[in-house]
Amino acid sequence: MNNSGAFSAIGGQSNPASFRKCGIDFFPAATLSAMDRLQHEKYDVLVIDFGVLTRHTFSAFRQCDLCLVLGYVNPWNSQTYRNWVDHVFHSNDYNQSEIILLGNLSNLGDIRHFQHDYGLRAIAVPFVENPFQLSSGNWKFIERTLERNQYTTKLLFSGR
Repeated sequence: MNNSGAFSAIGGQSNPASFRKCGIDFFPAATLSAMDRLQHEKYDVLVIDFGVLTRHTFSAFRQCDLCLVLGYVNPWNSQTYRNWVDHVFHSNDYNQSEIILLGNLSNLGDIRHFQHDYGLRAIAVPFVENPFQLSSGNWKFIERTLERNQYTTKLLFSGR
C-alpha cells in the first residue's frame, strides 16, 4: 500500500497489479480491501508496506501480527518520526511491546538520544545496498528485530 512506486520498479514494469520475483508475489497496487482478500490466500507470511501510516491505514496496521515502524531517529532528520511517536505512544494506550521502532540509517548515539528523549527502545537499521541480497552480516539485525517482541514472533512462526 506504499504508493512510492518502488515495488513496481522491482518488477521492471510500470504500474503492474502484481508480479512474481525471486519466489515472492508482489502486489504494488494493493489497497485495504485487497489486503482482506490476500489474508485468505495461500500465503504463509504476508508482509504489508503501509508507506506513511494515516488514520485510514493505522487500524489495519494495528491488526498485523508483527508491527514494525521505520523512521529516522537522527536529530537533524527525525521530526516527522518523533511527532508520530509522540502521537501514538503518548496519546494512546499502546506500549513498546506492541510496535517495534526502527531507526533508519542511525548510529548508536542517535538511538541512545532517541531512547533518552522518549523512554522507548529503537533498533538501528543498517544500510543494506540491496535488500534482496542479504548477507550473513544482516542476520544479526533481523534476529534482534524479531527478538524484540517474543510473543508476536511466536505467533508469527507457530503456523497457527
